[in-house]
Amino acid sequence: ALRWRDTLSPGALIDVSAEQAAGDGAQIAGIDAIAIMTGARLPDGTDTVVPVEEATVLAHDGDGRVQRIRIERMPARGQHVRRAG
Repeated sequence: ALRWRDTLSPGALIDVSAEQAAGDGAQIAGIDAIAIMTGARLPDGTDTVVPVEEATVLAHDGDGRVQRIRIERMPARGQHVRRAG
């Protein structure tokens, strides 16, 4: 999940600053992306989801968490988001 901006395009390199699973409390996104699992709450400050199939993982930390991705196909603003209700 990330905040969509005009400067994003296919090939953009994005740092992944945290991970959020379904049921976790809210996280606040900065400039970077936050890895979210299916069913997880959209972190505050984000509005778009880039599916894992549309990104290439470039780096993991020692625990296997994603640290950096390259966007292969840029979604439209708000894409892949399902609102609660």
